[in-house]
Amino acid sequence: MITGDSRREVASYWKWVQRTAGLFSLPPIDRREAGWPALFGKLAEISDAYYGSLLGGAGGPYTFPHVVRDVVAAPEYFGVFEEASYEYWTHQEFLEGFLGFRLREDAFNFTESDCRNPLLMAHLRGLLADFEGRGYVAGVREYLHLVTLLMERKSYSREMISLALAPYGDDAGILERRRLAEEHAWRQYRITPLQLRAMVASPLTDGMVRLESFLRWACPGDVALAPAVREYLEGIRRGGGAAESRVGRWVEEAFGLSAPSLRLLLGRSAVSGAGGGGTELGVLRAGDPHKTRLEVLGQGANRIITGR
Repeated sequence: MITGDSRREVASYWKWVQRTAGLFSLPPIDRREAGWPALFGKLAEISDAYYGSLLGGAGGPYTFPHVVRDVVAAPEYFGVFEEASYEYWTHQEFLEGFLGFRLREDAFNFTESDCRNPLLMAHLRGLLADFEGRGYVAGVREYLHLVTLLMERKSYSREMISLALAPYGDDAGILERRRLAEEHAWRQYRITPLQLRAMVASPLTDGMVRLESFLRWACPGDVALAPAVREYLEGIRRGGGAAESRVGRWVEEAFGLSAPSLRLLLGRSAVSGAGGGGTELGVLRAGDPHKTRLEVLGQGANRIITGR
């Protein structure tokens, strides 16, 4: 297995894994076992602990493969960061002139540090800022600040950074990306725009303290339903099922969750602040090497932007 990560980046991941393991009460990786196989094995343990805690002991929707097994030889890893200059411009003539490779705008979006959904990551940040009162465009620009820093750290050329940011060059471009993000969320995951708003507003957690503000923001025409929705959800929290009714249909449309999943959310707290208040996602973010703190934001804003 060949990796192009620098030693500094590998060390940052190592520190994050060790710290996160401790926060989930898992033993750290022993120095005698230090290596990529042990690192991936510990990530598998963290994944199990995260979803076990988040979902009340139930199995998670994603699994991280264990690579350390008695019957399987662990792969050998070696880095080529120092030997192979991986900056794009050092290979540009070969890639573009000889191979005819082109960076397409619709296939190039920020950096791999944004995982598999950079378009949705930016969209969710925009929704969060809109819910907090700063506006959708402001939130997307906050996220562009983070990804620009990440691309610079990874030696992206100025031309590549400009290409990645070009679709977000003005307000109209940002709103067009919003439309594309909503289409992608529905086509790929069957998540509606209203459900995306519910994801960032977390109206069910913390005793439904944000339910009314979520309704005013996401569907102002349904604000009058707030008492009935709260009563309906309280019945589910006490162990009832999802009943067929106008309010029940509204809840299904807004959240798209089964009664057990709704009940689980109704008993939890949302992530907030730098450390997340001890919540599961907050633990993952605590030592994340790919995050930054915004210095100039409106009151009450979520100041941490993270690639996780």
